[in-house]
Amino acid sequence: MKNAGASGARWACILGPEELAKGCAAVRDLEEGSQTEVPLAQVPDYIQNHE
Repeated sequence: MKNAGASGARWACILGPEELAKGCAAVRDLEEGSQTEVPLAQVPDYIQNHE
């Protein structure tokens, strides 16, 4: 996460075994520090609607 934040990225998507088993990604807002589980198919829309 430090590298993602240092790169200037706003968002990071975490895809571990638990997230993949649920069919979702943990989407972290690097500016606010919040994290939300989002269904994989909805990740692009989630990020677009929260910028």
